[in-house]
Amino acid sequence: MKQIKIYPSIWRKELFIAFMCVICIFLHIISGKGGWNLMLFLLLLGLFFLFMVFRERLMNRPYLIITDEYIAINRYNRQDIIRFNEVKSFECETMRVWRFSLHTGDIIVHLVRGNGFVNIIKADNLTIKSQKLCELLNGCLRDSQKHKIR
Repeated sequence: MKQIKIYPSIWRKELFIAFMCVICIFLHIISGKGGWNLMLFLLLLGLFFLFMVFRERLMNRPYLIITDEYIAINRYNRQDIIRFNEVKSFECETMRVWRFSLHTGDIIVHLVRGNGFVNIIKADNLTIKSQKLCELLNGCLRDSQKHKIR
């Protein structure tokens, strides 16, 4: 199997930038003269997020790299590696609130030994749905265990 790369989705940031621009224009129209400070603040905030979006597009750095042997999680200044031989299972986390089960978008990585977990993979705001990612990781884990037995 070759490497599978999963990238962060930037649609939320782009929508936030568009929302900030609409807010700035709306405040300028309503306030007439007086809203320049707030408008300037929101405009600078929008430009900052626009810079972050362009930086992510230009760097083209994947969030997850899945291979036959491990998963590499690229975080801000470090890269965490989770080897499949250390993992018992991957599970999509759901949070029970009152009578409802809410899907949080996180994937819990369970250890082979012990009751704890190695890591929590943030699976929201990616180019793949968290349930599909969990199924993909469990499939890779099964394939890794088959190759290990042979």
